[in-house]
Amino acid sequence: MAKEAYKHVGQMTTVRDSVYFGQVYNDSTAVVELGNRRLIAPLTVVFSAGKNPKLSDPHFIGDLQRSRISVSGLIMLIKGHPTLIVLSWRDLKVDQ
Repeated sequence: MAKEAYKHVGQMTTVRDSVYFGQVYNDSTAVVELGNRRLIAPLTVVFSAGKNPKLSDPHFIGDLQRSRISVSGLIMLIKGHPTLIVLSWRDLKVDQ
């Protein structure tokens, strides 16, 4: 779960939780917030995984927000906040 990600800083791990916010920045970068709605999300996920045609779909983030996702990557602290860096789109699984 996203709220326990801080326990795994510096480790490769898989987290499964709900997406409640997301934004696509270009055809290769997206950022989503996992966990519950708070002023600061328990976990930020940065997809920096190369081009993906799904990112040009305006419904991509909305589809994620209606699902739980599992993502694998490296947990880092960025400005004191746990952030999971995803380097391959194969590390994203969407539960329907």
